[in-house]
Amino acid sequence: MNRMKVAIAGYATTHYRGEVEARADELIFHVTRSALEKSKITREDIDAVVIATEDANDGITISNGLLVPAAGAYNRDSVRIETGGVFSVVSACASIMAGQAKCVVVSSADAARFDVISISNKSYDPFFCRPIGLNYIVSSAMLSAQYMHKYHATEKDFALLSAKNYSAAAKNPYAHIQNGYSSEEVLASPIVSWPLHLYDICPVSFGAAALVLVSEEIARRIHNDPIWISGYGMGSEPYFADWDDLVKMPGLTYAAKSAYKMADIKDTTKEIGAVEVCNLASPLELLEYEALGFCEEGAGKDLLNRGNYSREGNLQVNLSGGALCTNGLNSGGLFRTIYMAMYLKNELPNLVCESKKVLISDSDFHLGFPGGYHGVLILERRT
Repeated sequence: MNRMKVAIAGYATTHYRGEVEARADELIFHVTRSALEKSKITREDIDAVVIATEDANDGITISNGLLVPAAGAYNRDSVRIETGGVFSVVSACASIMAGQAKCVVVSSADAARFDVISISNKSYDPFFCRPIGLNYIVSSAMLSAQYMHKYHATEKDFALLSAKNYSAAAKNPYAHIQNGYSSEEVLASPIVSWPLHLYDICPVSFGAAALVLVSEEIARRIHNDPIWISGYGMGSEPYFADWDDLVKMPGLTYAAKSAYKMADIKDTTKEIGAVEVCNLASPLELLEYEALGFCEEGAGKDLLNRGNYSREGNLQVNLSGGALCTNGLNSGGLFRTIYMAMYLKNELPNLVCESKKVLISDSDFHLGFPGGYHGVLILERRT
């Protein structure tokens, strides 16, 4: 069956920080304009705009009403997706593959300061979970503790994982946290919610990112060597579930299998060379290795200690430093997608791409467990 292909024609991202002075619409305008310039496409060519944003994160009701014009949506179709950047990319792909659009802008920004712990707590049901103070940090800690109990992982394993990401982010010019903390420094940082130390937990980052997605017809006209979105998948998990089941991340497994099938990937360990995962707390990355099929259950920590997932490893995970170092709650998934596109294009300093296919996963973990949503993208460069 012939399937409509989707390509990434252009992209742009800001340097992420702990605060910004610009408004979200100003940030979106600048990154969208830069992405369009890179793609050699004008605003008149845009058929639709997808915005990744949440009212709770933006401090305003129907925040996309303010943001879509800045992304070029005047007299164009537009939609807002609230579950993250990768989900917004999937929405844009669906429009192109359905023949409803040939050029779609996907954009997002994080600029408003707010109490992320309070927002996370309010995402839980008001009768059983919210009153006991559950939020994304506490629930991530509970999931991490369950992983420790089931697979005998230790705080040292988690600290090593954090240090790997901090080392990668120190070489990422766009990253928010570039301090390069060692595993000893991670273990020495205060415990926030056992077993999570302060440096095991992501920051809240501010910045913006934009992608221009186009049909195969346009891609071949304007690019000799575009980045293709060859597969994607989405999955979710039950709200009331056993922690022993949640530690397997069944929603992510389902999303990954769907993406692999679409991209015709038979052996993930041989066909995918680099991965960006949404690690809002370090231990979650181990769970994601396993849910994505890169190792057996419980084996992630052992492979990590052998250096398998570092910049020098067989599978490079979170070359950007991941969400642990750059965590735009609205735009993080777009940021990591752009970083992988830049990697495939050999546009990153001190990084030489030897892969033809990469994977990006995203989630709404910042709202907490359970009941999470997961999205997976496969990007490919066909040289």
